[in-house]
Amino acid sequence: MLTPPAITLRAMKGRTRFIDIDNQEAGLAAAKINAATCRKGGKVLVLEPSEEAEAQSSRFLAFTQHFKVQGQSANLVFFRDTDHKHGPLEAFLATLRAHRDIRVLYGPFNNDFVEQIIKLGKTEAAIGDVAKIVHDLSVNSTQKLKDGLIDIVVDSNPAQEAFQATIFIAREHGFETTFTQRPVNF
Repeated sequence: MLTPPAITLRAMKGRTRFIDIDNQEAGLAAAKINAATCRKGGKVLVLEPSEEAEAQSSRFLAFTQHFKVQGQSANLVFFRDTDHKHGPLEAFLATLRAHRDIRVLYGPFNNDFVEQIIKLGKTEAAIGDVAKIVHDLSVNSTQKLKDGLIDIVVDSNPAQEAFQATIFIAREHGFETTFTQRPVNF
């Protein structure tokens, strides 16, 4: 059974705390979805995070670790846009075309490069023919889901995290809240 990523309370220095999505669980959830998509064969083209953001790195590491534990590391093809200073989109397309057995495109982040890839999927069959799995549900990604440009979003909803943090903090200080929010679809 695939469970949605949990929202967790994490300790920082001293008494400071924050609530956020468990990015390791989000990466693991994405890995399980990708592995299932390729169950009958095929590979996953993984966009490597170029930034040292903790969330992206945690997702990426949990994702790749799952494939390693399952003995399926050979099913991963990696691409980092910053390795291609001139024409990263063309280099991405060349990678995609060189590996005709790619079934899924996975990005542990959303950035301008991912947006360019998704947009190009409207006219470029090599992109349009693969399943696209990304993170971070937003108005933009919701519309892309509706339009069929992406297939799955593993959600980390900052607004929901802020609401849950507010409720948590209020309860920690002895206040009950009646604040309600709509559930997030996973």
